[in-house]
Amino acid sequence: MPKNVNAEISDLQRDLYGLLEKNPGEAVTAARNLIPTGLLGKDLIDNLKACVLVDAGKAGKDKEAVEDGVKIFRKIFHNNPERPDIRYNLANGLFGLSEMEDVSDGVWHLNTWEMRREARRFYEFTTRNSKDPNLATQALTNVGNLLWRSYRWVEAYDSYIEALNHDPSNGIAAARAAQLLLYYADIGIGDPEVLKGVALRHIHIFKDSSENILKYGGRHALESLSKLLESGAAKKPDREPANLNRYESFVAKNRLALSATIEGLDRSALYWDSLIISSINKPVNIKSGVSPVIAMFNIMKADYLLARRLAYYAFKGRFPESGNYYDTLDNANYGMDSSLITLAQRACFDILDKVAIAAAEYLGIKDLPKSVHFGNIWHKKSRKTEVRFEWRPEILAEVEKGNSAIIALAELSEDLRGRGYLKVKKSLRNAATHRFVVLHKTSVEKVRKNKYIDHYTLDTIRSESISTLKMVRSTLLYFVEMIAIHEAQIKD
Repeated sequence: MPKNVNAEISDLQRDLYGLLEKNPGEAVTAARNLIPTGLLGKDLIDNLKACVLVDAGKAGKDKEAVEDGVKIFRKIFHNNPERPDIRYNLANGLFGLSEMEDVSDGVWHLNTWEMRREARRFYEFTTRNSKDPNLATQALTNVGNLLWRSYRWVEAYDSYIEALNHDPSNGIAAARAAQLLLYYADIGIGDPEVLKGVALRHIHIFKDSSENILKYGGRHALESLSKLLESGAAKKPDREPANLNRYESFVAKNRLALSATIEGLDRSALYWDSLIISSINKPVNIKSGVSPVIAMFNIMKADYLLARRLAYYAFKGRFPESGNYYDTLDNANYGMDSSLITLAQRACFDILDKVAIAAAEYLGIKDLPKSVHFGNIWHKKSRKTEVRFEWRPEILAEVEKGNSAIIALAELSEDLRGRGYLKVKKSLRNAATHRFVVLHKTSVEKVRKNKYIDHYTLDTIRSESISTLKMVRSTLLYFVEMIAIHEAQIKD
């Protein structure tokens, strides 16, 4: 783009966003009146117009402006489907539009389901394909915000940390991570002192990042997050656990401990994978004995811990190889360690279907499909043409009583289906189960294609395996949270 074009579009953007800070309504009007010039073509003007309509519409609670901005972004996206910045802008519009939907009828999550899922997918594409670390870190921060909006607090925290990995000075991601930890410390989930110690580490990043926050979120974001500086976090930031062995370091670094303390490894406890179902009340007409759900959770927990250990062994190459393999001349990596990586990912992913069965048992879901799995337990197909699905009656009863963990589980399941942003994990599991997965030391661009073989680099498969472990860890935490909320409602 010529320098004078950059200068003119930057000046126009600065003027419009300056107006937005003072009067969002006037900014909407100014954006609607934008027209192409000899220097600034239709594509540039339309993109700026849509950005201002979305941002000013959100600030001024003008739903029509946000809708118009989304429509413009969809047209731009249709002509530029591979541009991460366009997908990012469209995701922002969809997220903003979802926030403006009416919540008075109590079904906000169902009414905004599709647009929020689409937004997460576009943000994920941006993160994966953008060469601009600023854009990637903003996309990850917004994914975290979307996830937290759906009560998916464990995944939200992971997303904020990934945003900080892309840009350690991202004050908004640091602030959101600190807010999340402090909130859950205050309501008694996890070790409050550990959580507050980690939160203070993030607050220190926030304190040193005012210019960065202004760049990413504007003055309103800086002012709204400044209350963190007065928080009751610990007096000193936490320190990384000392004297960890290699396996413990692997668990701590990747936040894979099965504990409600979502970051921080408590080695003072005999078992630091401390997540348990504390209690389950039984109806009076049920015979004495421990609930079957306790046995189910014990098995799911053990399956997860084994999958985590297998992944560690596979990454470290711990197995002595006794086989020799043909060279397929494409830098493929064959052997027990490679097979163990896909086996660990598969074993971990399969826990999700067990979560579905355990939830059905606990909630007493009667109208079950013949094949129960994680993707079909939460909803039934809707007879209403305007909605895609509706809650099963037993699930609806829980949602209406405020069981937020149900929403977390259901939305996670949908992100694994169709065009959800987590679909790659299910695709990898299916390929490893029903076809063949070949791992390569380097690029897979020049491998010989075959419809029965999926090709991944070792770096990609390792990243996906750890990501799957994090996802299943989140699911188990939400499952235990679902039971805890339900049990508390019974006592009340």
